[in-house]
Amino acid sequence: VFPVMFFFAMKSIYLHQQMITAKTARIVVTKMVGENKSIVALAAKSVFLRDFTGFDLVDPEVRGIRKNAIPVLDAYFIDILSQYPSFRYMAFFTADRAQPVFFIPFSAQLELTREQFDRGYAHRDWYRKTLALYDQWDRTGMAPVYVSDAFLADPGKVPGITISTVVADKDGNKVGILLGNMVLDRLADFVKDLSFG
Repeated sequence: VFPVMFFFAMKSIYLHQQMITAKTARIVVTKMVGENKSIVALAAKSVFLRDFTGFDLVDPEVRGIRKNAIPVLDAYFIDILSQYPSFRYMAFFTADRAQPVFFIPFSAQLELTREQFDRGYAHRDWYRKTLALYDQWDRTGMAPVYVSDAFLADPGKVPGITISTVVADKDGNKVGILLGNMVLDRLADFVKDLSFG
């Protein structure tokens, strides 16, 4: 009788510890996604994007604007990526067709195919749902931010999630779409040290 009772007691303790570990992992991931959601929202309010006039610099040969065409913009987003390494890249798209304007790092932009660039991303769920949130927005405070479900993200069909928002000018009019792509592997890095038995 004692070994059976001991086994059931240990099993109960083990299952309880696993439940705590799983809840902790969920809290860690939720906090990281929430923090990155705030970063995208704040970056979308930057003067670099609200007053963006570089659409004429887009070059289809490099699937967006050339590296260092707007050095202050490159430096701004490189700084964000260095401080928040869970992002794979940050990207800015036209509001109408979600056609790429720039990706940072620039290497991600160069990985896009010409077909991906020409087609744009208006067919993607993240684009449609980001615009739907914008349409419901009352134009006070920051534009709402959309967090996608996991999907295979371009370039490279890498599993990740997208955090996106409409960039609006001072009057609330659409300028473009800002997107931060988080790779699922990087989410896993935040919880890898937790023991799941």
